[in-house]
Amino acid sequence: MRAALTLLALLASTSVAGPAALLDRVVAQVDGEVILLSEVADAQRRDERPGQSARTTLNRMIDAKLLRQEAERRGYSAPEERIAQEVEDEIRALRAQFSEEETFQEWLAAQGTSLAVERRRLRDERAAQRLEQGLIDGRVGTPPSELPFSPSWHLSQILIACDQRADEAVVRAKYQEILALRRRVQEGEEFAAVARAESEDAHTAERGGVLGEMERDVLDPGIAEALEGLSEGDVTVPVRTERGWHLLRVNRLLTPRERWYKEAFLRERASLLEELHRRAHVEIHLATQPEG
Repeated sequence: MRAALTLLALLASTSVAGPAALLDRVVAQVDGEVILLSEVADAQRRDERPGQSARTTLNRMIDAKLLRQEAERRGYSAPEERIAQEVEDEIRALRAQFSEEETFQEWLAAQGTSLAVERRRLRDERAAQRLEQGLIDGRVGTPPSELPFSPSWHLSQILIACDQRADEAVVRAKYQEILALRRRVQEGEEFAAVARAESEDAHTAERGGVLGEMERDVLDPGIAEALEGLSEGDVTVPVRTERGWHLLRVNRLLTPRERWYKEAFLRERASLLEELHRRAHVEIHLATQPEG
């Protein structure tokens, strides 16, 4: 228990002082390659799913390392020029979330990183994704003629909180606030920059409003209705839910075929990982609190 509490305290310190504050150590070895505690903490800080345990994050990192090692054994290589362009596109989009370069640099410093480190991290992530895709695509096969899927959306949001019991004057005032934010986006401001500065949803604002992929049945009915017919890059009209007024941006629309491919890819990825784990030598040195 004490070891687990110590680890959690170390991980929590990254939200204030960044990875440099950690007393670093090896927490796993995967066929001789090491994973450091600081790498786990950094991955947790960047995770779009808040509340993930250190062990869950470490398990995902071990899987990624096994897949990369297998890709290299099979002689796969990542398309460097294409990856470089994708990285620069992401850096450009990240910069656009900030009104001034100085603010962007301050944000990087607050995250315990730098532009050079971010560029290198993004390159490594994109290269790993390309290698995984090369490994697994051949296992996926072709989709059936009929697909049991509806579309889903990858979304970002801006929220102006408004209590359900608020009187009509407050509701109207909050509506005017969200309308003003929508106009700013329509006039050219980056949605992510407005979300970071103005959204009252603490979990998503710091990520530029990113919610992630959502299916219709997990969305508020009013939001699902507002999304119907929108294309990638479109922003909804203001939608009121029990939390307040929302604006949603469609970052990506996933068709039924894309959803089938994604599920098939994940299934084949899990199957391949089972094979790799059986062959690999993995040591974990991360103290965790016993379950139950």
